[in-house]
Amino acid sequence: MRYCIPRTATVVLPMCVATLCGCPGINPDLVGQLGGSPVSAINVPDGNIVILVSNLTPTLVTVDVQVTKENGGTIPLSIEVRGLSYSARAQDCDVQQLEIVQATYGTARRPITLPPGPLSVAGGTGIGCGQVLSIVVVGTPPDLTVQTQVF
Repeated sequence: MRYCIPRTATVVLPMCVATLCGCPGINPDLVGQLGGSPVSAINVPDGNIVILVSNLTPTLVTVDVQVTKENGGTIPLSIEVRGLSYSARAQDCDVQQLEIVQATYGTARRPITLPPGPLSVAGGTGIGCGQVLSIVVVGTPPDLTVQTQVF
């Protein structure tokens, strides 16, 4: 008696066995070309934290933010926003701390008054995955201020 195995099964079955055994040698592009989802083979972050800078003034504003990751690495972000506009930056959830370093306005980068108190948001206490750190610049030059809130 002769058994017939479809060609698709001869390709897919070894890949499934290798994946279940934890074999990292499968190319995700190959899985996608065979009709599977290549995304399922890639480690993706659990979500994002969004840094939203809203400029409610008529002048150009730049906000410098220091992002500290859980592994100790840092990412400096300089977020420039035109008058009466906004800009958003997304970070993976492995953020330990967000710190507003400075805020300036105009092309000469004049300083803006930052809110009193701590300007950093610790990941474990103040902001978590799926949340938004809102930084709003308000006022009329030269009396601009920064307001922050976590949503």
